[in-house]
Amino acid sequence: MSQRPNNALGTRLASLGRTAMAAIAALLMAPAWSSAQEQDPLPAFANKLSPDVLKQLGRSKEQYMQQAASQIFRYAPDGVLTKEVIDTAAQHHMATRRAKNLTPILSHDLNGDFQISRAEIEKQSHLINHSVKGQLALAFAEFDADGDDVLTVAELGAFLDSQTQKAFRRDQLEQYFAFDFNGDGRVDITEISIVTKAINPDILSTSAKRKTPSSAKLAARCEAPDVPKGHELVLLSGYEGPALSNISLNGQNRATTVATFIVEPGETPLYVFATAYDPIIWKFEGATDRIKRVVVQPLSTDYGPGAAVHGIDAKAVTFVAPRSCVGKHATKTGQRLNALTKELSAKLSTPVAYPVATYSLDHIQIPSGIAAKDQQAGRGRPYRHPVDFSIGDNSYRLNAEGMVVLDKDGNPKSAPNPDRRTIREMIRFYRGGLTAFDPKELVASAKVEPYVVLPDQAGLLQLIADGKIEVLENGHYRVKENIPHYPGGLAGAHSVTFVIAKGVDLPPGSPGHSMVILEETNTCIIGSRCP
Repeated sequence: MSQRPNNALGTRLASLGRTAMAAIAALLMAPAWSSAQEQDPLPAFANKLSPDVLKQLGRSKEQYMQQAASQIFRYAPDGVLTKEVIDTAAQHHMATRRAKNLTPILSHDLNGDFQISRAEIEKQSHLINHSVKGQLALAFAEFDADGDDVLTVAELGAFLDSQTQKAFRRDQLEQYFAFDFNGDGRVDITEISIVTKAINPDILSTSAKRKTPSSAKLAARCEAPDVPKGHELVLLSGYEGPALSNISLNGQNRATTVATFIVEPGETPLYVFATAYDPIIWKFEGATDRIKRVVVQPLSTDYGPGAAVHGIDAKAVTFVAPRSCVGKHATKTGQRLNALTKELSAKLSTPVAYPVATYSLDHIQIPSGIAAKDQQAGRGRPYRHPVDFSIGDNSYRLNAEGMVVLDKDGNPKSAPNPDRRTIREMIRFYRGGLTAFDPKELVASAKVEPYVVLPDQAGLLQLIADGKIEVLENGHYRVKENIPHYPGGLAGAHSVTFVIAKGVDLPPGSPGHSMVILEETNTCIIGSRCP
């Protein structure tokens, strides 16, 4: 049982003058619990913080608090963090980046009409920087919506926004809402400090301990085949693919993405080494006969193969153990990619001819590493063409209107649910849409399994189409029938709130960081922000 706080702490809290702190003070000054089964709500709340936060606090509480104070006051001058503060910071960041990137493009607006035409580009082609040329070519391919060969400021702005959408890390600020003890949506450094002090020291000590690698992992060697003489070594590295897969590569609780590469025609045979953070299906199209070997190093194989390959003969694919050939992945050009290139070159005794690294591995041409001209990366473009797929005995169709269940003749059984927010979120997180595979088409180091329920917002759309969940006015998802599994990956920006109706069983699997509330008693039973 926790001890009651002293009067000095109570006096300090009362002097803060904030409603949130007053509520916490009232809880802290309450009489000690008389039953051994009951516990002080503050320690109970503090000890249920997410494992990631507890690990950071366990390693260095002082460093975590300094970082929290610095980040909060950077975006909230009054020291009070709210969702509105984060939204404004994200919008300001986007506006600043948009203006910065728009300036070099509009410097080629010859007639001053705040538009860029193909004619203007051709007229001054010799004066335009090659990187700006590449941006303009991509913008015309993706955002010249009316096909008039003219990019308006609005079209250019939409293009530039699509290039910077991942630059602002909301999750770094949103993690502090886990300390919102009274649930008022406002967090400051004092509230974080109070919750932190209430954590059981034994929990912090246990969380801070690093897992010791097993002897098998320590002994893992890079078992990639030698690079044959005359072959060019291509390095592919990134964080994720732009599309979601219907096949799981690392368990039902984590999303698998799809990265598509178009192999350019050529005479020189290619040896491809691929590594990424996410469980990824590496999909190859084009002149695939040039690829004589694909070596894939997944980040983890704890819950499945962690990676798979599509479009290449199984005899030409090799999977190596995590971290056996290279230690880390790279998501952009620069120092980390240079180090990764040197490390791989040393391991394979062959210089990397074509290093390719980007956050989202989106329709890249190899070996050149440039974006494909006919790529489907435009925001929402893949959703214009419906994707039909099956999960178990049910068939579905996904497009920009949402997801519906199909009958045996392939016709929708009903119209898409009128909730637009979920499909908008799906398009925002996975602009490449959903790519459906037959498991037999994939080459992997272990058996792959289809999702029982698709991960993230796609899973929410699936359950809505099945009629098993409904969207409430406050944006929560009410589970009105038993569902086979929580959608995987519902953490961070993907987190939602589930309300479990009376008589409905708790779903199997993990809801990630999403909150789960029992409707009958209005009690929160799972989630990092449960009081």
